[in-house]
Parts: sequence; structure tokens; C-alpha cells
Amino acid sequence: MSRSKEITKYKRLVMSEILNNEDIIHAIAEPNITTDNADELINLCIFDYNRIPDIEETARTYITIQINVPRIEKGSIYRNVNVVMRVIVHNDLMNWSGFGNRMDYIAAELDDLFSDREDFGFGRMLITSNVEGSIDTKHLARTLVFNCVDTNINLCGG
Repeated sequence: MSRSKEITKYKRLVMSEILNNEDIIHAIAEPNITTDNADELINLCIFDYNRIPDIEETARTYITIQINVPRIEKGSIYRNVNVVMRVIVHNDLMNWSGFGNRMDYIAAELDDLFSDREDFGFGRMLITSNVEGSIDTKHLARTLVFNCVDTNINLCGG
């Protein structure tokens, strides 16, 4: 398997971890979705690309996942991999009684879930950035960036 094809595998692993986290699923607050049918959130609220919601859409909470390899040097043993997760929340859903705001809560859960993990196949995940911003007049976002140092050698034999 080429190193670029592994990006899809990595995204699926990250999404699977999110879908298995009861606290995050509860915080997304999509009606009729529980951990039993959380996979229905894929391409509804959880995306493996940097999806930006339309202003006219139903008020929802989103998580987007991107895997970036900003530089690969031929002959180098290591490469940097950036895992970027963005929590996007409609303004109408920001207040989450008892937990503060929904965006910060989900971001903290993602930080706890992924920080220092080494079992995804791309090195130890170290959070390097956690930045809040707005997408448009209706959506706020918090972007988490995890940096991982990975071997630049295909260990899968492909």
C-alpha cells in the first residue's frame, strides 16, 4: 500500500475512535443517534474532509478530519504527519447547559481521546495547536492539530 493510500486508513481509524466515544456522540446531539447507531453520523456530522456547512442548513455540530503530510523527503527515515480535527458548531447549539459551550467540550474530549496515542500507525500524537475561530456568521469552530513523527518507510509491505 502506498503511503498516500494509508491516509484513508488513518482517517477511518480516527473516525472509528470518535464514533466509539459515548461522550462525543452525546455532545454532537443529533436526534435519534446513540452509540448503537453512531455510524449514521458519518457524512451527516462527521466528515473525513474539511467540510464547511452552508448557512441555510439545519443547526448541527460537525467534526471534520484531515490528515496532512506537509513534507516528505526522499531518503529520509521520518516524516511529519499532521492530524487536523475541526469542531464546527452552529451558534444556536453553542450553549450546553452544565458543560459550558459545546465546541470547547467536544474539543477537550478529542484532545483527551487522541493526545499521546501511538496506536494509529503514524507515530505518537502530540497536540500542537488548539485555535478557536468563526466559519461564517452562523458557525464557530475550534481546530485541533496533532503532530506525529512517522517512519517514511512503508511498513505494510506494499
